[in-house]
Amino acid sequence: MTVPSLDPSDSAPEPAVILLVADQPIVEATVARMLQGQSGLTLRACEAGSKALETALSTRPAVILLDLTMPDAD
Repeated sequence: MTVPSLDPSDSAPEPAVILLVADQPIVEATVARMLQGQSGLTLRACEAGSKALETALSTRPAVILLDLTMPDAD
């Protein structure tokens, strides 16, 4: 088992990925503005549920923000 180093001189951790799934561009713009300037976070956005599944599996996001009413997923 490998124990992660707690030495602050080690390289910075990778940013946490937030996956946003919404079909309206205004939602993406609003969330991006809310997260602007927040270090340690990366926003990934998808407009379709099927693409969101692929992205979630490949990026392993820390958080998924999901629009509950999407045309291709309802």
